[in-house]
Amino acid sequence: MRYKIDYKLSAQTDLREIRAYLSRFYRNTAHRFFTELNRRLEILTIFPNSSPEYEDDPDYRIMAVRGYSVFYMVREETKTVEIHRIFHGSRDVSRHL
Repeated sequence: MRYKIDYKLSAQTDLREIRAYLSRFYRNTAHRFFTELNRRLEILTIFPNSSPEYEDDPDYRIMAVRGYSVFYMVREETKTVEIHRIFHGSRDVSRHL
């Protein structure tokens, strides 16, 4: 059975900011990022625990996508992967997570 992907409000905001930021550069930069993100999330619908636990908070798992870190939780009871935050690797995650 496939898991559902649920973007939390904070992740939706992160995605809008990432799109706006990447769109300022080469025309295909944002498209390439979102294509790769969607491909990786599709894998999580089948293998939700495939990414390592985040060592500072093992309730989260962390997946790297083109310099960004996707923080998510797996909810077994609802078969859902909750996407909580998406940060660029240069950000101080502990301040925002």
